[in-house]
Parts: sequence; structure tokens; C-alpha cells
Amino acid sequence: MTASSSFLFLAFVGLACTAQGFLMPTQPGVASRRGATAVRPAVSRSKALYAAPAPPQRQEQSENRKVKLIENGTDGFLEAMASNADRPVVIKFYDTFCRACKAIAPKFERMAQENPGVSFYEVEFRENKPLCKSLGITMLPTIQIYRGAAGKVASMPVGPKRFHLAEEALASVLAQEGNSAAIHIPDTV
Repeated sequence: MTASSSFLFLAFVGLACTAQGFLMPTQPGVASRRGATAVRPAVSRSKALYAAPAPPQRQEQSENRKVKLIENGTDGFLEAMASNADRPVVIKFYDTFCRACKAIAPKFERMAQENPGVSFYEVEFRENKPLCKSLGITMLPTIQIYRGAAGKVASMPVGPKRFHLAEEALASVLAQEGNSAAIHIPDTV
């Protein structure tokens, strides 16, 4: 076999493997420092040039979306608390790299749609590290529930399988709020 025919054969095998979704070793037989053969996805140059751009990292605010994004750290957090002093506030702390955060996003949005009397916010961890550290966020995703003068009522790390804990905590906060409103008797003069 000549050098040009072997090159064509390897190019054909590489394209066939790419079409099937297999991974091609970067340098066959050369091991990395960890002992495994270095592997990279075999992507043809045309696919790399004409690939769709990556979706934007940040979720854009739309009019029909009930969950708002707190962007400017402590100031945004305090503003959200001040503007919602008379109603419960639910805050989800997340990060863009977190798979569990992405998995609970539709559930959190659904919870926001089902509870119109509650304000829902999201805080991105990387953008607001000082705020998250001051609020004691150690795991992602975490949901915290605040209620007016009572302050923080509940804080729990949640995931796709533990999201029911956040729903139960919100239900208990709303039940306490409903009971206090039912018990309140206005003064008659």
C-alpha cells in the first residue's frame, strides 16, 4: 500500500466512524498521563464550520414567564424582598453547569404558574457568589422560601427526586398564611 492510498483508507474509516458517532483516538497507541488513550470526538471540518451557534447561557426574560432573575447581587435580592414584603417569595439558586438545576427548571416554572400569589426568583450562583455565600448556599440547586417579616421560612437543597420537599414547604407556608388571615378579626369601633 502506498502512502496516499493508506491516507485515503484512514480518511474513509474516519468519516465512516464519524457518521456512526464513534470516537476516534487523537494519536493511536499513545497513552495520556492517566494511562487511558486520549480520545476526542471525530468531527469533520464542515460540521464544525456550519454547526449551529451555542444557545445563550442566560435565560431571557419573557412576558409570559413568571420566574424573575435576580442579577445584581445583594442589591437585587434586597429590592426583591422589599417589593414583596406582603407575600411569600421563593428563590431558586442554580448554576448553568448544574444538570440537576436544569432538570428542576420546568418543575420550578410549573410551581410558579400554579401559585399566582407567590413571587418566584432565580439567582445564578457564579454571577452572585457573595450573596449566595452570605445566605448559606452550599449545594445546588437550593430553594429558599421567605415570608415578609418572618424572614427565611425554609431552605432546602433539592434535585429532581427531592423537588416535592419544596412543594410541601411552600404548601405549608401558604396554609399558615391562609390560617392567619382566617383567624384575623378586624377591630370594630
